[in-house]
Amino acid sequence: NDDVILDIFQNIVLNVAGISRFFWPSKNKGYYKIRAKKLCEVYNISDSSVLKNRDVRNFIEHFDEKLDDFLNEFNSGIVMPKYVGPITYINDNRIFFRAYFYDIQVFKMFNVEYKIKPIIDEIRRIHEILLFQQENGGRFFLK
Repeated sequence: NDDVILDIFQNIVLNVAGISRFFWPSKNKGYYKIRAKKLCEVYNISDSSVLKNRDVRNFIEHFDEKLDDFLNEFNSGIVMPKYVGPITYINDNRIFFRAYFYDIQVFKMFNVEYKIKPIIDEIRRIHEILLFQQENGGRFFLK
């Protein structure tokens, strides 16, 4: 099930990039800025949030360029197309296309590492607020 596991983590990273744009829009002016500020207040999100990580957004938004760079940079050596397991078994200079190290909870793609637990924790926290709002008819207005 390595492919399924890696697809799930890649999908999480992809969606975090999308969620991030609600709180930190690329055009940080006018009503975009007002919306972002209000959402950050409502969902108690600060600039130290793991969701603000621009590396995640840039990785997804420039995926084609990152793939080109990866293929250009790592044209020799051992490239592992996929790996799911503990990092403790990796003791050489292998390069990973996609990997998940479950002992340290890190998803790695094109040798870029993402600490997955803080990302999932923050998404879960926001999701719980959304469920509470839905169940209790919670609303907020952007003004």
